[in-house]
Amino acid sequence: MKKIILAIAAAAAMSIAVQAQTLQTGYFVDNYTYGYRLNPAFCPDYTFIGLPGLSMDYASAQSNFGLKGFFYPFNGKTVTFLHPEISASEVLGNFKHGINKLNAEIDANLLAFSFKSHGTYGLIDVNLRNTVDMTLPYEMMKFFKMGAEGGQSYDLSGFNTRATSFLEVGIASPWRVGRQVTFGMRAKALVGITDLYMNVDRMDVKFDRNQWQVSGQACVAGAYDGFNIATKPSAAGTYEEVIDFSNITLNKPKGPNGVGFGVDFGVNIDLGPWEISASIVDLGCIFWWHNLYGHTPGTTWTYDGAAATVTDGTDTFGQTLENAADGFLEMFQFRKEYENQELGLLPITGRLGVKRLMSSALSFGGLLTYRYNEFCPIWEVRTSADYLLLDKFDFTGSVGVNNFGPVFGAMANLRFSHLVLFAGVDAYAGKLSKQFIPVGRMNSSALFGANIIF
Repeated sequence: MKKIILAIAAAAAMSIAVQAQTLQTGYFVDNYTYGYRLNPAFCPDYTFIGLPGLSMDYASAQSNFGLKGFFYPFNGKTVTFLHPEISASEVLGNFKHGINKLNAEIDANLLAFSFKSHGTYGLIDVNLRNTVDMTLPYEMMKFFKMGAEGGQSYDLSGFNTRATSFLEVGIASPWRVGRQVTFGMRAKALVGITDLYMNVDRMDVKFDRNQWQVSGQACVAGAYDGFNIATKPSAAGTYEEVIDFSNITLNKPKGPNGVGFGVDFGVNIDLGPWEISASIVDLGCIFWWHNLYGHTPGTTWTYDGAAATVTDGTDTFGQTLENAADGFLEMFQFRKEYENQELGLLPITGRLGVKRLMSSALSFGGLLTYRYNEFCPIWEVRTSADYLLLDKFDFTGSVGVNNFGPVFGAMANLRFSHLVLFAGVDAYAGKLSKQFIPVGRMNSSALFGANIIF
């Protein structure tokens, strides 16, 4: 299972490094190829073909904590927060009391093309979407860093993490009603690749007579048909057999691990110099087949490990993560259950926008966004200015604020001959490291792409 935990961490780290839907600033860009991902009533005037691997790549990460809570410079190298020379006060000062949150997404457009037939505009695309959501209690960071030195008891309730990967095959079409109103709809077939989660509803950990006494309720699940699940005898007072995470192996998957359906709706109303628009996207679900499923007994059991000794300062970065994952998972006693089927909702997003055309080249806009998911809902307010040069080059800037902090955005959309190029960023307006990585919190998104137009 340490491989699974490391895979979740790697997915989050990848999202942070590049920084699914598409860029929020793109909502205000005229004739943006992938505007339909934000509102299916927005489709470009031209037809296009996406270049495989370059069509559109997007990633995003939001959190109320930063990387500086996990990584520290020491003797000319970078170490983790578990290093014994890094003080607990320095580590814990980088986390919020209560619940810390992380949301990360990576979205890659694998194929896209549009067409016109008998006055109807149609669009088909295939996307690979990956999400990681996590809620991290402050008490858990204290437990990992200090162990028995930090106190006799910890409340680890509220730790949740979920990593999901799926293919999305969509078909979209807008249609006009009169001269002023445009409706749009996008239907999507979903093929589940992997769904992994761990939920800790209640977990109390107490140190007594050189042992940890653990009690609570938690569950773990995974939808991936390549799991080879191992079991082992449980600690006294719990189930006869529990999941042996350290010996779970991964085989090549045999097929999909879930199926689902989704739909996006949008409308745009043209009132002369004013435009009003609204959309609801990702209204749908995936039915997952979890072949890995377990839950804790809800009683009290013992754990002999010590979270504070997962590293002696000489381990490599990978060894430190493995030791931490092993130590954490060994604390739980998950009974292996039968295969579990579950209906998982997509992270539905609603948007309400307004645009004021000042001239044929200049416009201003405003956008309200609310995205709901299981652990980390996001709300945002944003304003923008868009300038169109020679009817070919769009330059857009935006500023806003969401529940993870302030953001600014910039995007360029260049059309010439039979090619369109675009790139943009919605970036956290705060302190950055020398490598331009947010150190206080993560609240950034970026995308780039190229399409052939005709």
